Amino acid sequence: MYITNSLLTEFDQELHDRCTMEFGYEQGVADGEARGAQQNAIANAKNFLQEGDSPEKVARCCSLPLEQVLVLKNEMVQA
Repeated sequence: MYITNSLLTEFDQELHDRCTMEFGYEQGVADGEARGAQQNAIANAKNFLQEGDSPEKVARCCSLPLEQVLVLKNEMVQA
């Protein structure tokens, strides 16, 4: 019981914040956002390709390399 009470009453927010930053919380959030943006660009590219847009236009509009768009197009044809 003593340990539980100590843990609840001795929480140090400043120490928690420092540890969170040291272990890369902000970097983790940034990485997650970048990964989500990449997944969104790929989903948009697939939608554009299904609508019949050219790979060059899709690459330009979705900010993806043309080579990646061509791979997506080939994958969609094969599926």
